[in-house]
Parts: sequence; structure tokens; C-alpha cells
Amino acid sequence: MHWVKTKIKTITIWFSILVAAVTCFLYFYPFPTKINEEFSAIQYRVGKPDSAEKTTVKINGTLQRPLFRNRTFKGEFMIDNYEFTKNYNLIELTFHQNTRNGIASLVYTTVEDGKPILESFGAMWISEDFEELNIVVLEPIGESRKTGTDLRISAPANSYEEAMEINKKLYNE
Repeated sequence: MHWVKTKIKTITIWFSILVAAVTCFLYFYPFPTKINEEFSAIQYRVGKPDSAEKTTVKINGTLQRPLFRNRTFKGEFMIDNYEFTKNYNLIELTFHQNTRNGIASLVYTTVEDGKPILESFGAMWISEDFEELNIVVLEPIGESRKTGTDLRISAPANSYEEAMEINKKLYNE
């Protein structure tokens, strides 16, 4: 009888250790996904279909998708219409799941003549693994004081209507 109680106690301890190990793994493992995509995109102003302009968004890097924490992206995020997105370094994106439906800030940095330069491009939302994205561009580009306006970039899209659908889905506008 004593032998059975000892066995049950041992099994309970090992089971508890296993559950703790699995829980720690699921909490800390980032479930990385390589992203290497090139999307056709539309840059537009909300409510102005005639403002739609085609561009291309290129993404190359790693999306970390932990189960119980914010997703992050480290790599390159280039938009054809904006040269600095090709030449500056993207600061790691953090998609804040509890803030504004998963918002991330697109900020680029470089050093010129020994001076650091930060360029805030805008706020971005993505679907699960970058299948779709929506950016609210901060204007004016290149100025120190910027504000979110009606300028958007949505991808993948080939028309104003497709871009607006993505905008409605991801930005909830």
C-alpha cells in the first residue's frame, strides 16, 4: 500500500514538471515565421478614389508569433514611393495586441554625418502572418511634427476598392 502511494506521488511530481515545462515552452517560444513577400499596393486618401496610386511593398524578415505575447517583426519593410524605407534601418516592429487592434509603429533610423535620424512613417496593422497590411501614413513626410491623416497604404491591392476593404478590415474604419 505504501509502495502505491509513493508511485502515485512520483507520477504526480513528474506530471507537474511536464506540465510546467510545456507551459513554459508555449509561453516563451516565439514561433518564428520567415516573411519574404512583395505585394502590389495602393496608396490613397480615404473618400477620394481618384487619389489611388499603385506602389509596391517588399517585406523580408522574421515575424515572431508567441502565443500569449505581442507579435514582433525584425527585418526590412520597403515601400517603393519612399526612398528612405529602402536606405534606413527599420526599428523592430511590435504589434500591440491590446492597443488599437494590434497596432505597430513604422519607424526607420540611420546615421548621417554622425547624427542619428529617426523617420516615423506611420501606424500599421497586419493580418495573422502579413497576408494583408494597412498603414496610416503620418504626414508631412520628412517633418518633425507629424499627424495621422487620411493617407493610407493597403496591400495586397490593385484598386481603390480593394484597398478600402483591407482598410475597413484591419483599421476598423
